[in-house]
Amino acid sequence: MTQEEFDKYLIERYQDQVDWYNMKAVRNKRAYNFFQLSTIVFTAMAAVFGIVNGEWGRWSAVGLSAFVSLGTSFLLAFRNQELWQKYRSIAETLKKEKYYYQAKIGAYKNHEDPMRLFVERVEGLISMDHTLLQPPADKN
Repeated sequence: MTQEEFDKYLIERYQDQVDWYNMKAVRNKRAYNFFQLSTIVFTAMAAVFGIVNGEWGRWSAVGLSAFVSLGTSFLLAFRNQELWQKYRSIAETLKKEKYYYQAKIGAYKNHEDPMRLFVERVEGLISMDHTLLQPPADKN
């Protein structure tokens, strides 16, 4: 691999992947925090409305309880916390790999072709991600 090819790889593949993982981590963190906070607030509000006398209080408590149920279901179904943490971990590992390459430490210290090793390791991380983030297979 020439230096020009490696520089192109860094821009078109490596940086693109780091940016993508960062974006996905941020989106999943926001979604997780939104559903988590909403669930907490609606649970508290449902308890308060549950003790309010009258039809309005009872129906408000029932409606808020439904939102709590939906929020909890979304947290479980969409796995935002799990995805946020995995995406963040992969993004940080990719960044660390570049620092190791630039400093010529770790696996790069005495390697005969550090550019090739960098590409292999980055692609390995990316392909590992595809197996880690897949939902469990249906066993039927």
